[in-house]
Amino acid sequence: MTKTNSNIKLDYFGDKNIGEFFSRKYGFNLNYLGKLDRKKLSEEYARHTATIAPVYNGNFEMVPIQSLLSGTPVISFIQPFMEVTGRSEVVANISNVHEVKTKYKYWSYSSSESIQRIKDKILSVMLNTKVADELMRKYFLDLNSQI
Repeated sequence: MTKTNSNIKLDYFGDKNIGEFFSRKYGFNLNYLGKLDRKKLSEEYARHTATIAPVYNGNFEMVPIQSLLSGTPVISFIQPFMEVTGRSEVVANISNVHEVKTKYKYWSYSSSESIQRIKDKILSVMLNTKVADELMRKYFLDLNSQI
């Protein structure tokens, strides 16, 4: 993404050590936002172009879901999440560099009306109880297979 836009600003929140690790490993200049309460977290997701969810700790991660519920596209590889959302204009597979670049350009350079349409689409899909049921079913299946 930094090759697509050299002026990109990368913020992160939560565990400061993880951000410092990524900063050292990849040479990114990351801005630490601290640990955020739910209201602030939703506001931060909503004001960003995209959310990158690169960490998978073996449990079902809520970061992509929270981001989409705030109307913000997601770059992730978290398998249960990717299986439920599938191919979508609002989700990019972090393992596919071409897909990330293409979608990030689209998200970054779209008009505010286009971005609002994307956010409305995300919210209409993510508020669907079928998606929630599928996520929970997948989560419990994965959890039970680890026991």
